[in-house]
Amino acid sequence: MKLDTLLDTLISQLPASLVLQLAQIVARTQPLKPNPGWYFSVAESNPSAIIRLRRAIWRYCNRKRLQKPIIMTWYDGLKVHVYLGNDMSRMLFIGGCMEPNEFFFLSKVLSRGMIFIDVGANDGSYSLFAARRVGPEGAALAWEPSQREFVRLQANLQLNRLTNVRPLQIALSNRSGHAILRVAGYEHEGQNTLGDFFVHNDIECSHTEQVILKRLDDLADEEGLKQVDVIKIDVEGAELSVIEGAQRTLTKFHPLLLLELLDAALRYQGSSAEEVLALLKSLGYEIYTFDKASGKPVKARQHSELSDNIIAAHPSRTWRGLNDDE
Repeated sequence: MKLDTLLDTLISQLPASLVLQLAQIVARTQPLKPNPGWYFSVAESNPSAIIRLRRAIWRYCNRKRLQKPIIMTWYDGLKVHVYLGNDMSRMLFIGGCMEPNEFFFLSKVLSRGMIFIDVGANDGSYSLFAARRVGPEGAALAWEPSQREFVRLQANLQLNRLTNVRPLQIALSNRSGHAILRVAGYEHEGQNTLGDFFVHNDIECSHTEQVILKRLDDLADEEGLKQVDVIKIDVEGAELSVIEGAQRTLTKFHPLLLLELLDAALRYQGSSAEEVLALLKSLGYEIYTFDKASGKPVKARQHSELSDNIIAAHPSRTWRGLNDDE
């Protein structure tokens, strides 16, 4: 009997409460460092016995559709609620990291006193990380429209007793008003979209919610922001609309942008990766991609080189980890 099958058989005989206790014991976060060639399901083929055990636990929780999280210790002494059985836990619990190259890069960029904006904050992973790095002199603004994810975001903030994160349940666009958000069902939480699901045929729409739309420029005025340093954008295909509604802020402060750039998702909402890149370049931004060989950002020479997450930086500002040889 193969080890994976044996583990599945043994764990299936345990009560859910005991499996979650076991998960809490074996959960580990990898050190904060570049991970060349990392991708979403990289841990699925790892032959390590402990990784196989975590995979078996994840499969058990997925089959049971469990909704109770475990708490994992994360970077910088932070803690996060992890819901086993969903996409995020496939990365964070099984493999011990999530988008490690992006987080390592941000660890170089973020410093005390900065203002970080998290557009599409989900459960707050980036906001938590940024808040700890910018310290009480700075702030993280976490904007998330989904009610389910916003509740999880607030729970993570309470868990870490962070007081420099300003959460707001809202969606960003190039206009003010309202829109319908399609909320992804079990396993794919966080892939909520104002368009349609495109990545997996098995993504179910749990329900829809009417959400408030605002422009980033307007929110920056309402918050009275005197600086904006870093903006992370992950909005499942609405990236062009967000940037169109942020042009005044980008022109005024020239913040660094870390954003998802999936052409298929963008096309589901009537735009494209080419349009996003063209708009950014028209605003004077230069484009960087995460190098597969090093895991570090390098200037992109052509569209075919781009990683799923890209960096846009204005040459008027310099950034540690981007404009140096580290």
